[in-house]
Amino acid sequence: MSDRFQHVMVLTSIIIGLGITNLLLGLSGAIERFTESTRPLRLSWATVFWSAYSFLLMVLFWWWEFRLLDLLKQWSLWNYFLVICYAVVLFLQVDSYMKGGLVYINATGILTWGWNLAGLLIAVVGFRSTRIRTHSTIAILFFVWTLIIGFNVSPLLGLPNR
Repeated sequence: MSDRFQHVMVLTSIIIGLGITNLLLGLSGAIERFTESTRPLRLSWATVFWSAYSFLLMVLFWWWEFRLLDLLKQWSLWNYFLVICYAVVLFLQVDSYMKGGLVYINATGILTWGWNLAGLLIAVVGFRSTRIRTHSTIAILFFVWTLIIGFNVSPLLGLPNR
């Protein structure tokens, strides 16, 4: 792995690490409140699965960054800025398939295109709904789909032997 690539990815890894830290701090706060507080902890399934989904996205993005070593032979400030911005977006909990453009999407085929369209429609339903059951169901769907895609695509994005 080149020294230049390691230098480029340090800031991105720090941002992703801060996002994971925020999630873990929230989890530890919930555990502390559950074990030590007299007030009951009210936690919905939607919160649990959205947190797990966010964690999974950050871990998968961090793993995907290694693929940049093969994709980008020449780094520019613009490439670096886009990768940093995506890490910030993940830190703020918004996701898209900017991770690899058509190469990433083609690795999973037509199912991913269908999921993108269905995901958009599901998100609209979630925005309009105030029912916790709807939000919990959507969170579970997004988490499970990301888990399936992440572990099916990650071998395709693996590092070649050097």
